[in-house]
Amino acid sequence: MNKKLMKNIRDARKALSLHCNAGVTTVNKIGDLPGYGKVWFYEDGIANILLLNNVKKKYCVTYDITACDCFDAQSRCYQMCI
Repeated sequence: MNKKLMKNIRDARKALSLHCNAGVTTVNKIGDLPGYGKVWFYEDGIANILLLNNVKKKYCVTYDITACDCFDAQSRCYQMCI
């Protein structure tokens, strides 16, 4: 996660065990992502940790395998490619 995108990075009350293709790591920081809300923050990670279930509550989410091979989250006034 790009630290410049985050506000109010702080210690989390509980740690998150994050499982991914690189293995398992412990995430113990959270922060505020403007336009989205509270998210887990892992400074050494290369990806944003956003829960698809929460993203779809605020944005129209599509997955485009042909154009960008990414998730695209859109609302009328905000667009975010994740």
